[in-house]
Amino acid sequence: MAFDPPRRPTFEPDANDLDAKACKTTAGRVVSFKRRHGLARGDRLSAAACALLLQELEADRVYRKGEQLAQAQALALIAERATPEAAAAVAAVLPCRAAGPWVSGYEAEAYLLNRVQALTGKRYATAGAACLKAAALAPAAALAAEAFKASRLDRFRRDLFWGVILRLDQLQGPPPADPEAFYSWCQLKAYKGHHTAPSLGDLLAGRMQEAAARALLDLPATGPLDPGAIRSAYRAQARTAHPDVGGDRYRFEQLAAARDRLLLVGVT
Repeated sequence: MAFDPPRRPTFEPDANDLDAKACKTTAGRVVSFKRRHGLARGDRLSAAACALLLQELEADRVYRKGEQLAQAQALALIAERATPEAAAAVAAVLPCRAAGPWVSGYEAEAYLLNRVQALTGKRYATAGAACLKAAALAPAAALAAEAFKASRLDRFRRDLFWGVILRLDQLQGPPPADPEAFYSWCQLKAYKGHHTAPSLGDLLAGRMQEAAARALLDLPATGPLDPGAIRSAYRAQARTAHPDVGGDRYRFEQLAAARDRLLLVGVT
């Protein structure tokens, strides 16, 4: 008696799979697009919706290309400036926490982790792993880092050291010897929470810039911004701009984009 093996179930593509194939993207991206634009998940995209999705995909592609270019430029400048002499100068004046304004180990760790993420696009789970990556990105500075051992204080100094080295493309001049001046020079507080790459990707993709976002939310043109202040400014304007209360939908969307832009860059 012949034995017929069980047949595998056939896969029937749904609307999202068909839309994804038509737009050359993933079904997950299609579902996300439909959710953001209030479209029914089970319905096929119209020609206009497909065109809009393709525009978004292209903007994302250009944005990623801009990010990659900005990262490459930053890494090239870091490699140029992170010489053994410059790294030794940073290590020599690196203050301990008791010598200057109070800075926690968590802040020093975030200072490092956020910069490594900005340069690589990858979020590292531990400062130790980020330090290894930093040493690979700036190998000329590795010898100076050997002075930092495994104690808690040295881990703090190690994280701060590599955070500074990976910002030598942004910091101006040699490190000052005074601990308080050093903290100001390395901009540790200004970079708290700052994890995005430079804004070249935003420029290429036509995304809202920080200055425009500040102006739209009626926030100061310069200086630090607390996330709570950003959200409060958004809520104050969104109350009257929301379409449900007779506001303009485009302005409401721009306000949300401005809020997200400022929260993304972490101007705290």
